[in-house]
Amino acid sequence: MLEFRRKLGRWIGAVAIATLVVGAGHSALADDSPPAKEPLRIENRVYRGRDELISQSLTIILSDRAYDFLDSPSEATIIDLSRKRITFLDFQRGEQAQVSFETALLFLDRLRARASEHPDPVFRFCGQPQFEIRQDGLDQWTFSSPWMTYRVRAQPCLDESTCVQFWDVSDWIARANTLLVPGSRPPFARLVVNDTLREHKLLPREVVLIPAARNFLEWLPGRRLELRSIHSISGALTPEDRDRVDKANRAVIAFRRVDLIDYQTSRRAKNNETR
Repeated sequence: MLEFRRKLGRWIGAVAIATLVVGAGHSALADDSPPAKEPLRIENRVYRGRDELISQSLTIILSDRAYDFLDSPSEATIIDLSRKRITFLDFQRGEQAQVSFETALLFLDRLRARASEHPDPVFRFCGQPQFEIRQDGLDQWTFSSPWMTYRVRAQPCLDESTCVQFWDVSDWIARANTLLVPGSRPPFARLVVNDTLREHKLLPREVVLIPAARNFLEWLPGRRLELRSIHSISGALTPEDRDRVDKANRAVIAFRRVDLIDYQTSRRAKNNETR
């Protein structure tokens, strides 16, 4: 799996350089935030196995803009639905990068096309994922395939507009993560899961990703390395939440602008230094 991720990283990086340089140089976000109408607040925690916490983030969704704050490293991703662009903020380095939705989708289209022609069946699956979808009770869903399986515990949406708002943002965050982290898993499998839950007007409570077994031992119960994400969704923002949004908006005005390739490079170097 490690070697596969390395190959995937080099492969995605080649596509990224050809695509993202073309999309650099979009205008900055305005310093005023749109009024918050029925905001959504989502606390996200990701575990490796049952207990090893590897990531925490907070997503705040306003009327037409969403903020995804990562605790460590101190970064944020802004999904601006009205201006159709993604802004990445690094609070430690005081840098930002922006990518238009159009450029992001062009990159993902090229990524999917490369995958469809790849000799490795795992790569091809990453580009065109197909799952056997099964509902196991009122709130349990399973998306199975020979290469990976998702198990989801869901809950009903509060209302249809909340469902649309949540899944629009979730789709763009999944795409943004692929842009931000070379070598990360392409978003297409997760987008299939999102589409199914959106269609049934459901929100996620827990999502477990189970990779395919690499050897005989990993077929045994409890031996496969699972990734488990927990999502706690509410509609009330705290004063601290609003402070974080204000801080992000100020950062867009103040932080130095770089293109995404340079942003990725310096981010990777910083992360290597802290290991």
